[in-house]
Amino acid sequence: DFVTGSAGTAPPSRDLGQGISLPAGITANEPAIRQLVRALRLVENVQTSPALDKATLNQAHALIVEAISDLGALQGRVGLLGNEADSTAAALDSSVTSLQSNVSDLTGADMAGLMTQMNQQQTQLQAAFMILARLSNLTLLNELH
Repeated sequence: DFVTGSAGTAPPSRDLGQGISLPAGITANEPAIRQLVRALRLVENVQTSPALDKATLNQAHALIVEAISDLGALQGRVGLLGNEADSTAAALDSSVTSLQSNVSDLTGADMAGLMTQMNQQQTQLQAAFMILARLSNLTLLNELH
């Protein structure tokens, strides 16, 4: 149900996960909703007090016509919120899929092969450091002796 709340309250939010939340809809304090309620109260009063005249029914009718024209904007806002929720959910689904793929890659790795490759690279790095150390000790004075 998208119509909730009372005067002065903000629309409730829906948590989409990952710290993302969106307003869930509209409140009963929207002008269109207030106009519809006022019109219904006027009609209710006409039914309980037949002395109320045609002017009261005309006033209720005017409120209903005005409310109907405002309901389109409310429907648009709710539609936009729905689209935003859908696109956010799709983005979160894409993130989940990507993360699951990363986890799969990590858990499916050949650990023995990776360890062998790492040891080979570590040996090559140590050999490069040894060569660098020997080269740094070579100077023209050492060669002249």
